[in-house]
Amino acid sequence: MASATPRPTWRKEFLIFFGSLKLAIGLLLAIAAAATIGTVLPQDEGPGMIAKADFAAWVKQLLMLIQAYDVYHAFWFDFLLAMLFVNLATCTYLRFPATWRRYAMVLPPMPSVTSAQEVVSVAAPPSPVALDMLRKRGYVVSELPNGAFFAEKNKFVRLNPTFIHISLFLIIAGGIVGGLTGLKNSFPIQVGQTVSSATVVDESYLKGKLHGAPRPFDLRLDAFRMDFRPNGQVKQYYSEVTVTPKEGVPYQQTLWVNEPLVVDGMYFYQSFWGVGGLTYTVDGQPADLALTQAKIGGYMSKPFKAGDQEYMFFLRSANEPCLIVSTKTFNPVSELVPGQVKALAGHQVGIKEYRFFSGLETKRDPGIPLVYLGCGILIFGLCMVPFSHREVWVRPGDEGWLLAGRTHKGRVMLRQEMEAIAGRWPA
Repeated sequence: MASATPRPTWRKEFLIFFGSLKLAIGLLLAIAAAATIGTVLPQDEGPGMIAKADFAAWVKQLLMLIQAYDVYHAFWFDFLLAMLFVNLATCTYLRFPATWRRYAMVLPPMPSVTSAQEVVSVAAPPSPVALDMLRKRGYVVSELPNGAFFAEKNKFVRLNPTFIHISLFLIIAGGIVGGLTGLKNSFPIQVGQTVSSATVVDESYLKGKLHGAPRPFDLRLDAFRMDFRPNGQVKQYYSEVTVTPKEGVPYQQTLWVNEPLVVDGMYFYQSFWGVGGLTYTVDGQPADLALTQAKIGGYMSKPFKAGDQEYMFFLRSANEPCLIVSTKTFNPVSELVPGQVKALAGHQVGIKEYRFFSGLETKRDPGIPLVYLGCGILIFGLCMVPFSHREVWVRPGDEGWLLAGRTHKGRVMLRQEMEAIAGRWPA
């Protein structure tokens, strides 16, 4: 009676499961599905976005359960990345030793003629001139004990899968680190206003479970200015800020779109701008009013008095006149532009100037250097793709000398090269 096949050890079962291609494909499909959710649904509006959406009740419950409003910081997404990392590590552990042994092997065993992918006859035994011709084509030529020769080209290509795996390790590790320790925030800041790094961190709408904080510092907006195009559209806007570290010397810096401010790993981007207030006059007496963003769009002030009547300012945009709205009828009764004064209810009402605010987006992601390094290695690995590893043996055959070659890809090109070499083989 034949003996039963021994059951694989737990270690072998672990390696088979976590190093399988099926697991990798399943994880990639799951991550792609998560990325689709993160692309379709806004990721910076919080749970309220799902509550306001026009979905069925059970769909809302499901989206809330999977944290669809913040997919890339959800526990299950980090778990998928960690599983893919383990899968790649196991796959590399299983395959790299054999790859390295083959790469480190100077003279591999000479295969039989029948096992070679391509075989071409040459006119004469190898000579120094013929071997030099191989070297000029990029081959490294070595003599074998039986008088034959071994020529190898693009040996480094054998390590290409390892470079790809390392790059993916780093990219996934960067994603995991960023998801667990990163944070993101977006806030307006008025000229003269100061915010602390602690406030920026505490009020961040996206925070990893293990998020850290930079060294304490204060950020003050000293000035905000804009450049305009001839047609009146905004060309560029700038924020001049002063950074005051808790332990250090204050310094000033100007940031604009595509030129962020970096403080201890925290990036401040010039993201948006708006009108935060205005200075108006009633019968020549100046006063300040703050403007807040209205749900219908634009900016609205609190009521102000002109005599016994109350009005509000409503500004659709900085390029349009400011409307004066009656608090009784909520209808516009007049409109003004900065520098203009008009009669209103027996009084002279004017607008001196608008006060603009700067909108800053902050981001702290310690995983970015790992992602950049991984992308660099990935590009290096992709640059190897056009090359093919080629092995050619110059060996005796039954009826003369032969070129017997093999390659991992580009077999037609190997055949063409071998025929070109044979055509110029010295007799």
